[in-house]
Amino acid sequence: MKALRVLMVSTSYPIREGSVSGIFVKNLAEHLAEISKVTVIAPGDDQKQAASVSGAEKLVVCNYAPRQLQTLAHKPGGIPAGLRRNRFLVFIVPFLLSSMLLNVVVRVRKYDVLHCNWAITGFLVSLVRRFINIPVVTTLRGEDVKINSSRFSRFILSACIKSSDRVVLVSEEMHKVLSLEYPQYKSKFQTIYNGVDSIFLNNNDPSEAFDKKTSVLRIITVASLIPRKNISFILSALALCRKKGLKFEYVIVGSGEELTKLKTLAEKKLISEHVTFLGSLEPKDVAKELSKASVFLTSSKHEGRPNVVLEAMASGLCVLASDIAGHRELISDSDAGLIFDLDSCENLAELLYELASSQEKVVRFGRQARDYIVSEGLTWNACAENYFKLFKSLVSC
Repeated sequence: MKALRVLMVSTSYPIREGSVSGIFVKNLAEHLAEISKVTVIAPGDDQKQAASVSGAEKLVVCNYAPRQLQTLAHKPGGIPAGLRRNRFLVFIVPFLLSSMLLNVVVRVRKYDVLHCNWAITGFLVSLVRRFINIPVVTTLRGEDVKINSSRFSRFILSACIKSSDRVVLVSEEMHKVLSLEYPQYKSKFQTIYNGVDSIFLNNNDPSEAFDKKTSVLRIITVASLIPRKNISFILSALALCRKKGLKFEYVIVGSGEELTKLKTLAEKKLISEHVTFLGSLEPKDVAKELSKASVFLTSSKHEGRPNVVLEAMASGLCVLASDIAGHRELISDSDAGLIFDLDSCENLAELLYELASSQEKVVRFGRQARDYIVSEGLTWNACAENYFKLFKSLVSC
């Protein structure tokens, strides 16, 4: 039987070893490539060496400007953060999109399904949809479905949904929101959860990360250092914890435009000696850092169904998460931790103090988190299999 041929398009993808740009898209591509033929189209970057990344999938890198200007797609926060860093890069955006679109048009006839990642690539394909005679599937993630999005963003989202044969949502909450906003396209929507790499499930028992002798609460955040991730809120809460005498170690994994600002804030709040910035790490190193912590902390203002929270849960960490839809869905389903509001950092400080006083509660949340990941079968193999079934159903129509 002829293997299913899938052409994937993504503005974020690790095009060289060590990159974590769009790592979850690569995880899907790698596992999908085990049961089909996969080619990924992604933008180039500003590095000198040739792109080189291992995997069963084939990678096509689109260069769109002089190398030193190719900084839009692979920095922390993606294209929106790139435009915040340098407004003049807006003039480069048409070249990036045109390059990707050209690569799609040239190759698409050799494939059975076109899979777009994020609304921007779905919108891109909508411009030439009449010339594409294969099914188009678009996966939307947290940043695509924002309640207070701009008119332009809503225009892109609408065009993307209209031109796609199926729209995959990574959370039930996103599914509900879009079904209400676009009832005429409700039949197109399908939820497929992202998976978790097995390296996170192999971490130690959560109780081993709690330092019984010193009563130090080991906390970790893994996130791009961009405004939406709201790390400054956490630092302010930890400053309150310090005043209450709480002993803690806080590790931040990630890089981005707010790094200098956050380091300055930690110093201003007199907690810099308890805060460590590790920068971006490869997945295996992220897993190691998670295994050393007992509490995973995220204060994002908006998310879909964040993969990093799933990875923390798989690692057996108690999760403290901001009160947004993407977090509520995970925590309420799994009983993996606690939710705090973003109106005042006092609420978060109280929860941290409460957890520091109860190792049993921290360990219980952590074990429940890991049990949920295992019982629900949230692996990349299962995720890829669900996409494969969807693609096959569309090809067979």
